[in-house]
Amino acid sequence: LDPIADKVLVLVAFVMLVLFGPVLMLALFSFNDSSIISLPWEGFTTKWYEEAWANGQARDAVANSLIVATVVMVLSVVLGTMAAWGLTRLRFRGRGMVAGLNGAVLVVPWLIIGVAGLIFFSQLQVQLSLTTITLMHLVVTFPLVVAIVSAGLVRFQRSLEEAAIDLGATQLQMLRYVVLPQIGPSIAAASIFAFAWSFNN
Repeated sequence: LDPIADKVLVLVAFVMLVLFGPVLMLALFSFNDSSIISLPWEGFTTKWYEEAWANGQARDAVANSLIVATVVMVLSVVLGTMAAWGLTRLRFRGRGMVAGLNGAVLVVPWLIIGVAGLIFFSQLQVQLSLTTITLMHLVVTFPLVVAIVSAGLVRFQRSLEEAAIDLGATQLQMLRYVVLPQIGPSIAAASIFAFAWSFNN
């Protein structure tokens, strides 16, 4: 088992290096006094960060990104959790089609969704703003939250829900004290992904 574990650790370390190595190199060279990424190191400086922070447009962009990402995270987690509950716990005609439509958004390139949103708002003559950006980010992150929370609900034993109801708990109490604590990790993961997806874009 030890040789296998060693090989797995080496593989994981290699994958992490490939994934995060370029980001770490950029972070390291951001403190280099040179205006280009090059060796040898010309000296330590924070002037690039000072120049970026002095740029009002850059500060506004970061602030707007934080606002949009926070709103998108909250809305997509609340709506996505409710949708996941409906898809995994309720039986209704067309449930498979609704689940498939939700999953289809995850495989459509974001550029196509963005262009479709631009055309949609242009046809409605809605002025582009942070509100329209938030709505389109919600379109992209909502299906991801549904998928993650649905996975947590599918693994959750429904017998615990039935036991809570049999013991006299209301639906709201059952959700609050039994279901939500069990799917908390799924909701937390969905929140992180929703915020990251929105902020990165």
